Amino acid sequence: MKKSFCSLLILLAVNYRDLFSQWQLTGLKNVQDTCKNICSIATNGSNIFAGNTEGKVYRSLDNGISWQRILNLYETNNAYKIYSLTVNDNNVFVGTQKGIYLSRDNGSTWREALAINKTVYSIVTSGTNVFAGTNQGLYLSTNNGISWRQVDNILNNSSIYTLGFSNSVLYAGFGNGKLNSIGGIYISSDLGSNWTPILEVNNLVTNLAVNGVNIFASTDTGKVYLSTNNGYKWTPANVGVIYPTVWSTSISGNNIYTATEYGGVYVSTDFGNTWGMESDRLIFDKITSLNINNQYVFVGTYDKGLWRRLISDVLKLVTSIDTKGMSKIPINYHLEQNYPNPFNPTTKIQFSLPKSVNVRLSIYNLLGQEISTLIDQELPAGTHLVDFNASKLSNGIYFYKISAGDYSATKKMILVK
Repeated sequence: MKKSFCSLLILLAVNYRDLFSQWQLTGLKNVQDTCKNICSIATNGSNIFAGNTEGKVYRSLDNGISWQRILNLYETNNAYKIYSLTVNDNNVFVGTQKGIYLSRDNGSTWREALAINKTVYSIVTSGTNVFAGTNQGLYLSTNNGISWRQVDNILNNSSIYTLGFSNSVLYAGFGNGKLNSIGGIYISSDLGSNWTPILEVNNLVTNLAVNGVNIFASTDTGKVYLSTNNGYKWTPANVGVIYPTVWSTSISGNNIYTATEYGGVYVSTDFGNTWGMESDRLIFDKITSLNINNQYVFVGTYDKGLWRRLISDVLKLVTSIDTKGMSKIPINYHLEQNYPNPFNPTTKIQFSLPKSVNVRLSIYNLLGQEISTLIDQELPAGTHLVDFNASKLSNGIYFYKISAGDYSATKKMILVK
């Protein structure tokens, strides 16, 4: 569910070697299974739960040092992917393509709690109330997962990709899963029976992070929004590099940690006013999930396992970036060489703008024919990064050209499959 839309961010430069030495690949790599494709993470103190694309759930009781597999739905029910994980005391809820599985004893034993032929994208709890957002509406349990009912409301025909709950208010981020779809956020104060729209966008709302009256909402085109008054007023925020999706976000006080697809992890210590990049884009190829506890930031990736980093290190890094002023506006226009180069099939293109200007970034073949337009919009001053996927192209030499005001530059790249 990826689109050709692009969004923007001012990149903050950091030292790659320092970042690499700080991030740790967790002990999940030592489990007998090949467990690389992590798509959901939940934390409960030092207990860490991770679900992958093969219907397996793993648990660590020591902050990610050692792991064991505690659930294998691939063998029992062909429920291939773990879409959501939520922990409430000793109750662990697992959302799959075919409903919900539940453990009452911190993952030691399991039962099928909700058997439906629907994908459960999101689960959120409040006391004994459990809400499940699916590709066809909302489900509710008022007795901690013992029994369930579908809540009949305006969202029945929508895909609810993300849920949040705070101050007795339920938040639902939705979309219909189609290109240029109308998506947005609804709120309910009566367990989902009645809803009020608070944000409408032409995107799918893929992630919500709620902390008190503060809400962070992200979409599948990289556009993100912040609210500090329960969603009644929203302001755009520039988070994530020029990539389609912000997949996962966690909030702790004024600190926001957000995972961008192919663009690394970004953190704000002032609730979205300024941002620092706390994972280099070269370390994590595709970040799919993020969660925090009181000590670590945990990041799940596609094909590269589960990583962790001390929160204290993350916050020190962001502070050092702000102090050194490494996010200053560039003095000149500049187009970088793509990396990697040669590439297969994706590569990254970085460019700098000294002022706000309309930018067109296009790809050409050897005949000089334009075969793809990556950007054609106004961007602010700063350093920007965009991903190019050439999976549908043949081997060979291609060119990328940027036009920004009076500035123009062209560079060569090589696709080798």
